[in-house]
Amino acid sequence: MPTMLKRVPCKDPCAMENRTPFRRYAFVALITLLLGLAALFGHMLYLQLKFPARPETTYPTSEPLRQAPGTPSRQETAAKPNAAGRTPQAPPYAAAVGESGPEEMVAVRVVAIDEQGQPVAGVEIEATAHHGGSGRPTTRVLAPLLTDAEGRTVARVPAEWTLDLRLVSEHWFCPKVRLEVGAAAQTVTLKLVRTAPLRVRVTYGDQQPFVGSVSICSPQWLSGQDPQPSHYSSFTSTDARGECSFSGVPTDQGATITAFSPRAGYDKHYHQVSVEALRARAVIEVVIPASSMPKGVLKIDLSAFAGALDRNPSGPVNATAHVRVRNEKLAVHFFAQAVPLHGDGPKHAHIVTTQQMPEGDYQVIVTGEGMAWTSGIFKLAGGEERLLVAAPQAGATVQCTITDATGLALPGAVLRLWEGIYPAWPARAVEGQTALADESGNAELTGLPAGSIDLLIEQEGFEPQIRRVTVMPGNTLQLGRVALSPATGVVLIKLKNKKPDLSYKLGFWMRGEGAPSAVKPVGDADEIRLERVALHRHWIVVLPEGGGKGATAYVELSEQAPFVEVEIDLSTVAPRTR
Repeated sequence: MPTMLKRVPCKDPCAMENRTPFRRYAFVALITLLLGLAALFGHMLYLQLKFPARPETTYPTSEPLRQAPGTPSRQETAAKPNAAGRTPQAPPYAAAVGESGPEEMVAVRVVAIDEQGQPVAGVEIEATAHHGGSGRPTTRVLAPLLTDAEGRTVARVPAEWTLDLRLVSEHWFCPKVRLEVGAAAQTVTLKLVRTAPLRVRVTYGDQQPFVGSVSICSPQWLSGQDPQPSHYSSFTSTDARGECSFSGVPTDQGATITAFSPRAGYDKHYHQVSVEALRARAVIEVVIPASSMPKGVLKIDLSAFAGALDRNPSGPVNATAHVRVRNEKLAVHFFAQAVPLHGDGPKHAHIVTTQQMPEGDYQVIVTGEGMAWTSGIFKLAGGEERLLVAAPQAGATVQCTITDATGLALPGAVLRLWEGIYPAWPARAVEGQTALADESGNAELTGLPAGSIDLLIEQEGFEPQIRRVTVMPGNTLQLGRVALSPATGVVLIKLKNKKPDLSYKLGFWMRGEGAPSAVKPVGDADEIRLERVALHRHWIVVLPEGGGKGATAYVELSEQAPFVEVEIDLSTVAPRTR
């Protein structure tokens, strides 16, 4: 009888592995997955403990409106007479936490409408919130706002902050809006004006194309009004054909185009554009007529100054040249400009073009980087365009030590090449070479033009000195110690007939000498007292804060009369006419 074989379960794990490989792989995969999840959970817990989540400070504009936290509704106030004494609870969406606790967020509803009062949909508005507070000023850029089909959107701003709204659109114009956000929800309406592109072609009276700078602005800019946020302005340059274009020009009030002519015999020209012309989108033709009183233009070639920089032992450098054009008869400067120079030699021309200047006798002075050049006195005729080539030579150097009367050094005292004042801005000193005294009172001026020059030494609260000296090219002149005496004068200024709708500023300086001793806002004061004023003749002017027609007075201080009281009548003061 054949032997019967009975199947017995195998308890050998190796044998089981060999017989069921699928179960083995599943078991290993499960163990690996569990270990991975445990590691991930542990890492997330670590990050949560070390870097706790911070609440959002920018909120989406699509949320439904909620009442400002801490401001109960009328029903709540009526039902709870003591509601005002309750501590307001910030809702979940306003849980931003600062140093002083949770921020209260306020909903600012923004409505955009056109000139007919119809809603404007799909326009983007930039929103920026600002807060001064008791600490460091903070600016927060909010999420861009986009108006819906009804022209509405919502900005959520911390209470007691300032909100700026700026329209971003090529087809609509709206002035920038700034509002103070209180504790309650509020609504602001933006009235948008349609804009249009504008093409401009500018030519001279002889049909030559105008190549230069062109601006366009609202008519109010040139009407004498103070600039307002609603005033539009833009700036560009024409191409070789005299053409340029502007985008986004408001079409509700016309515009003024200004062409700044660099050509001798042609003045700055204004051209008015009507509302109808803006809306028609036609090319605006501007013709600049010849000037009835021709003026001249100077072109000053500074290439040699730039080329001299290449001879610097350490290699080519960048520098600045100061160009000044002085009218000899009037003893004032008609032009002053700081010109950047690059150490690339004559490969690139450095030509400075002045504005148009009246006929007269002139002298050009160029200084910078140890070099100087002074032209002879020449006559500039009306309509003339003259080229001058500046040939630099080694400049002179002046050194001195500035102290008070006791010999104590005056750090920060000014040593300046003095060459008069501007005719149109008498409070502004000509931008000449200036040196400040160091801690020991030592000051040095380099690159001075050869010949007879005036040096101004001054410090606030001291009597200034002007010294005329003669210097030679490449030489150094030692002035030694220059002792300044304390100023002892006092001026009391009384202002009469102030206009409540104007803000004023006061300028005070020595007549024909030095920079202003004081330029300050007047504020609400009817009397201004200036002390430690130099004992000289002074000029006082009170102007509107934004510039314009002012009221002036002259005072004379001396050792015999160190105190002066002066009254200034402000009834004739008027804002600047643009």
